Amino acid sequence: MFEGTMSILLAIATLWLMSDLYRQRIEGRKAEKAGVVQLEGKTEQTQQGPKIHEVAKGNTLFSIAQRYAVSVEALKKANGFSHSRDTLYPRQLLVIPKTKYVDEQVLASWYGPGFHGRKMANGKRFDQNDPTVAAHKTLPLGTKLRVTSKDTGKSIIVEVQDRGPYIWGRELDLSMAAMRRIEPLQKGVVEVQIETIYPRG
Repeated sequence: MFEGTMSILLAIATLWLMSDLYRQRIEGRKAEKAGVVQLEGKTEQTQQGPKIHEVAKGNTLFSIAQRYAVSVEALKKANGFSHSRDTLYPRQLLVIPKTKYVDEQVLASWYGPGFHGRKMANGKRFDQNDPTVAAHKTLPLGTKLRVTSKDTGKSIIVEVQDRGPYIWGRELDLSMAAMRRIEPLQKGVVEVQIETIYPRG
C-alpha cells in the first residue's frame, strides 16, 4: 500500500516537473520571437528596444563609444553618469543610445597640407592622402557617410574621424584625397549630399 502511494506521488511529481519545463520552453520561444533575451537576470531588447553592451575588462567609455559610433557624452547621458563619474566594471550593462541619421545637402570643404600629420579627434594622425577621412562638428566619431557631389554625381564613403570645419556655413571637411575623388580641388567649397550608412540609427 505504502509503496503504491509513493509510486503515485513520484509519478505526479515527475509530470509536474515535465510540465514546468515545457512551460519554460514555450515562454522562452515566445520571448525570442518578441526579440527579448534574458541576460544576467536583466532583460535585453534585441530588436525593438535599446542595444545593450556588457562591459569587458579593459573597456573604457571612449572605446565603447567608438565601437558603436556614438559620442561619449551621449553614452554617459543614456546611462545616468554624472560629469565626474566614468568608472566602469566588468559585466556592467550599458545602454547604447541611438545615433543620429542624416540625409541632407550641405556645403563641404577640404583640408590638407597645413594639417597633415596633426592628431585628429579620434587620436590618430591626419593623413591628407587618406580618402576615407572626414571631419564633422557633431556626428559621432566612427560614423560612416556616403558623400555625393551635386555637380559631378560622384560618391565616396568616408568616416568621421575629426572635428570641424569651423567656418560658418560649412558642415563637412574632407581630406584632400577624398575631395579629389568627387570634385576638382580648385573649387574649394562644394555642395554635397551626405547620408549615414553606419550606423543606421
